Amino acid sequence: MNFVYRVSGLLVASDQPLPLLARTRDEGVAPDVTIHFAPVPDEEGRACGAFIVFGPERLDLLVPQVLRVRIAAGRSLTVDVAAGVPTGAVQTYLLGPAFAALLYQRGLVPLHAGAVRTEAGGAVAVAGHSRAGKSTTTRALMRAGHALLCDDQLVVDAASGLAQAGYPALKLWGGALAHFGEAAGEAVAAGLDKYHVACADGFDTSPARLQAVCVLVADAELHAPVLERLPFPEAVAALGTLAHHAYVAHALGCRPGLFRFSAELARRVPVFLLRRPDNLDGLDAVVDRVREAALG
Repeated sequence: MNFVYRVSGLLVASDQPLPLLARTRDEGVAPDVTIHFAPVPDEEGRACGAFIVFGPERLDLLVPQVLRVRIAAGRSLTVDVAAGVPTGAVQTYLLGPAFAALLYQRGLVPLHAGAVRTEAGGAVAVAGHSRAGKSTTTRALMRAGHALLCDDQLVVDAASGLAQAGYPALKLWGGALAHFGEAAGEAVAAGLDKYHVACADGFDTSPARLQAVCVLVADAELHAPVLERLPFPEAVAALGTLAHHAYVAHALGCRPGLFRFSAELARRVPVFLLRRPDNLDGLDAVVDRVREAALG
């Protein structure tokens, strides 16, 4: 294993380079997770969305004509890539749904959220469903001086509130790229106007205590963002819907763990609903509301 990285608090060793990840100097330490690029045999199992489940300790992510990833015991990922598939697409599926399934096998819950460092040295999460504007808001927070902790998939320990660093890259839609004047990297997937953007210069690798979670909702009728703190029951419900690729956790028998995670995190960390205009014009005001949430 020539390539060693740290992702979401785990030491990851791969036999091929993963350009989006940040190399680490922990080469002498046994890895938590190994990634091998090798053929994966086709086997019959229970279909669950993009996954084929053989049991709680073994399942495959299958994206036809792109790749097949075997996820085993929370410790290994075997990646079988179709010929000609770009690296960007491989890493989209490997570091997204495949890694989420591996985290569930390890008893961890990844939130569908990005996160940045706050002025106080903690972290604030920007959560939401697809197209809520998480990565765009995270990039706007970086522009305002906040270091990136992660994009799209956040691992946080509910008992301590400690959030782990992901990897130094964002996924941005073409309109957001133009807004920030960013150069497009590789496409996230074929046919999508969404791209990987490396952010090594603004990335913080150390974990941080989570100060707040902002759940983003785009609202075409709003002209200014509106922030409100959610009462505990609503906070638990909101977090429960934001486990990333939660249907995989259900298929692996992790549903009770999702509820316990949501309740414990909601007790420890304030959760806010942040409704924002469905455009890029008011991003500075959205950043101000996220900062307001981080201050409690």
